[in-house]
Amino acid sequence: MSEVVKILGNNLAEIINKPPKASRGLIRLAFQDANLKEDLEKNKISLQKTLTVLNGTLKNRLEMIKAEEPEKVVEDLREIIKKYQSIFTMSK
Repeated sequence: MSEVVKILGNNLAEIINKPPKASRGLIRLAFQDANLKEDLEKNKISLQKTLTVLNGTLKNRLEMIKAEEPEKVVEDLREIIKKYQSIFTMSK
């Protein structure tokens, strides 16, 4: 499992109050929806691609599961990305 999925999934779990495993799965599915599953598996996910997934397919999935305030959830995750920016830089 990539570090990107671990970090985003574990933080998403806390934000939406869901189990970490389910939240990591939601992150993986969002990358798959954006046709980036192969990049994710090869650990070649850029910061820009990750932000695109958060703002698009992950937000859509959060809306589908009726998470509270999907826009706020995505905003919180963007802040977490800023904190862990070095991981995204190294994974390119």
